Amino acid sequence: MYIAGGIVPRFLEFFKASGFRGGFEDKGRFKAYVQDIPVYLIVHDNPGLLGSGAHLRQTLGQVL
Repeated sequence: MYIAGGIVPRFLEFFKASGFRGGFEDKGRFKAYVQDIPVYLIVHDNPGLLGSGAHLRQTLGQVL
């Protein structure tokens, strides 16, 4: 799972100390499934631009 948005960089330490991961995994019979799902906090200012740039490079690479 990827968590992104303008608020993430400001609350990075909160996410680390909040018990978010424990709450994410505490899903009863689904615990074994969700405990293997990684969670990433995206702190880049413009992750959409990074993705767009990567897509453009891949597309142009196929054309050229």
